[in-house]
Amino acid sequence: MSKNNYPEPINEQVKKLVISLEGEFDHEFGEEEFIFQASEKLLEKFLKGEDLELVEEEINDIISKTTVDTVISSIKRKGLLNTIDDENGEEILFLTDLGKKVREMLKEEHEKFQNFNKEKL
Repeated sequence: MSKNNYPEPINEQVKKLVISLEGEFDHEFGEEEFIFQASEKLLEKFLKGEDLELVEEEINDIISKTTVDTVISSIKRKGLLNTIDDENGEEILFLTDLGKKVREMLKEEHEKFQNFNKEKL
């Protein structure tokens, strides 16, 4: 794990989590993103003076956020999706021109598949 600016108790908990999930990270589920999400959740608990042990629901939430952010990053790298921040600083997602072309292509393929299945019945 790389060095960061989180308090040491948070770094220790994150390290334990990463070790417990060893072998679970791949290109679709990024370890760095998981570390970020877990650190942010633990920082929130730390600032509230709460125990730094995470319950299953919290871990599942971290994994879900990690998965979504990793997939969005992957789609952005492929040039299919982009983002802008609105006036409130919220991230807005939108398809690029290439993303719109791929969407149309997939829509056409889906319709062909549905028609093929209707013909078979």
